[in-house]
Amino acid sequence: MKLKFFLPLFLFYLLSVGPQLAAQNPGDTLRISASEVLEWAGARNLQYLESKIREEAASAGEARAREWWLPEIYAGSRAHWLQGDAMNTDGAIFTNIRRNSFWSGAGFDLSWNLARGVYDPAGAEWKSKAAAMESRATRNRILLQAVELYYDLLGAQLSLAAYEQLQAENEALLDEVQARVELGLAYESDLLRYRSNLSRLGMKVLQARAAWNEKRYALQKILNLPAGTVLLAADSILPELDLLSTDTLNYSDSLFRQRPEYLAMDYSIRSLRMGQKKISRGLLLPELHINNDASYFGAFQGPADPTTQFNVALMWKLPLSALIYRGELKDYDARIRLLENRSRQFRADVQESFWKERERLELLHEEINLGAESVQLAREALQQSLAREKLGTVRPFEVIQAQEFYIRARLDYLRALASWNKAQYRLYLATGRDL
Repeated sequence: MKLKFFLPLFLFYLLSVGPQLAAQNPGDTLRISASEVLEWAGARNLQYLESKIREEAASAGEARAREWWLPEIYAGSRAHWLQGDAMNTDGAIFTNIRRNSFWSGAGFDLSWNLARGVYDPAGAEWKSKAAAMESRATRNRILLQAVELYYDLLGAQLSLAAYEQLQAENEALLDEVQARVELGLAYESDLLRYRSNLSRLGMKVLQARAAWNEKRYALQKILNLPAGTVLLAADSILPELDLLSTDTLNYSDSLFRQRPEYLAMDYSIRSLRMGQKKISRGLLLPELHINNDASYFGAFQGPADPTTQFNVALMWKLPLSALIYRGELKDYDARIRLLENRSRQFRADVQESFWKERERLELLHEEINLGAESVQLAREALQQSLAREKLGTVRPFEVIQAQEFYIRARLDYLRALASWNKAQYRLYLATGRDL
């Protein structure tokens, strides 16, 4: 390999890094883009699927709370037989009694706790809405983690490619220096410096590969992919995203109130208030009990006659515990105040996140511009050093140093781009939007 082809081959290597990386690990190779990461995380992540199950359970609880007014219907037969003593309703004891009866019919029992009927369905509805918002918040959190891991994976992938290419180029350079030493055109110390640099680059390659493995395994877990899958970022370069403009973007409470995390807490508070009202104002509401049945009733041996009965009761119940200790009411009050406190904390967190990510983007924009300039200058310096090295007018230290400056500039630029993209997504969520 000739040194004059260093830069073209370096860029070609970055574009074709996928197959070389895939060959290092057994298993299926999967190229995935940022949009596919977002789609798959929303469909396959186990934490998000768990939140959807919780949402379904809350919806079932809402349906159950709306069943309060439905009666219980029954039908069947009953038999009674007694031999011996029995007590009359006035307390007299009768001895040597033999009696039997048979009942067969159908009826219904209706029991209405009006306090439950008024407050439980409303509380269950708010609880179901809170579960839906929690599921939405979980989805946003998982998708943000997934897309951040994707850009970490892409950055690690490009870093590994850069170090491996630099290692390959230094191996070629080492062969040329070895030939010059044998011809007496270079010093043995020059050869030792190149060998030392090559060993150091080997360590960098191993470190970069470990970082790449760590990111791909983390992304594989969050996407719930089969073990042994080798994930590769489909992008060949780090794009500079532009999800929203920060020029006219300002914070307001409306951004905070759009967040599903806040809505989940707000709906949970409303649900708890319904429970609180049930054990306070609900004490003023009675319970209604109705029983009605139609049957045939008589002795075993007959005859059995048509019989109908109808019972109604309207009762007010006043538990003394609700008046004296008020433990359940205090529990509701404490849980409400706890959620209100968390809501205020979340509001402060959202405000901090908004301004922090907004200012981070402004700084990263300048950093990216400086990084692009740094890469260009370092590339030109490396080209000049390599050209002088071919003429034998430069010492190894200068070439090694030029390579080091170029790789550092390149990696710093990649890190700035990855940080920019992740900050874009974080700010996008901070404004109350969904991924």
